[in-house]
Amino acid sequence: MTVWSKGVRGEYLETLRYASMLSSWKTHEVNFLSNMIESGARPAQLLAAGYGREAGEYVRGMVMALPDAVSAARAAFSQGVPAATASKLDLPTSRPFGGTPIGQAVRAPIDLLVAADEFWKTLTTQGFLRGEAYRLAGNGPGRAQRMLDILDDTASPQYKEMLAGAEAQAQKATYQDDVPEWLTRFLALRSANTFKDKTSKAMAFVAHMAVPFVRTPWNIAKRAGENVIAPVTGGVAAQRAFRAGDVRTGRLEMAKAVLATGIGAGLATLAATGQLTGSGPKNPDTRRALEATGWQANSVVVPGLDGQPHYFGLNGFGPVGLEAM
Repeated sequence: MTVWSKGVRGEYLETLRYASMLSSWKTHEVNFLSNMIESGARPAQLLAAGYGREAGEYVRGMVMALPDAVSAARAAFSQGVPAATASKLDLPTSRPFGGTPIGQAVRAPIDLLVAADEFWKTLTTQGFLRGEAYRLAGNGPGRAQRMLDILDDTASPQYKEMLAGAEAQAQKATYQDDVPEWLTRFLALRSANTFKDKTSKAMAFVAHMAVPFVRTPWNIAKRAGENVIAPVTGGVAAQRAFRAGDVRTGRLEMAKAVLATGIGAGLATLAATGQLTGSGPKNPDTRRALEATGWQANSVVVPGLDGQPHYFGLNGFGPVGLEAM
């Protein structure tokens, strides 16, 4: 896909580069943890909005989907990057090194990250479907059976609408949301397939090498910005919904505002008490001296039983970690 001649050399080089960038276990730890937190955001919002039973069915759907999620992760690891996930990594779906043991070893860091994403996408999809089915089943006797009937009728327009919402939620949970049009055009400029002449293809290749990740950083930054202003925007949106008679939306927006306020207040308290390290000093010598003592940037400091401070990094908390910086 990304080429400067007939495509082979570019794909080899790009695959090696991405595999190198994703080779650290810390990268996979951060990806898995941030996906987990984002996947749990929806049931937390439902619970805060007063929809406890719906939140419970959402979580139950996620738990019941664990075997399917493991199977999806295994398939992704062995078969490579699905088209939807390729948009997150900006990777070609081809496997230039083939399916040989060497080729699989080279791509292992890429496929491992993809497997984690597919794991959480499967859980989020099934959780959302069960939660929505519970809501649509209505109150009264027989609600559990009506919920199961809704889930079984996969050909109905109602189920297809639920599935579309579930897939959108799964994309959000793994930071694969759609990006603005101007950013989509930029992504197209980084793709050699956009151009026919060799010079433009080469320029696209260089641009792709210079800016390897776009979609995920954008979505994390966007989510962090939304969280910062959610105490205000959520309250405004809730009032509008209540005035329009949309009680459910109003409660969900209010819950979003409350959760964002709680997170912000918690981070502010940690910072005020010196338990949030922040980005640290910019002077290289001062920073090295501080790190030599065990200090760690963008972390929560917790006193250990031995009297020594222990640092827990926030980089794996997605947008929340970005807010704490």
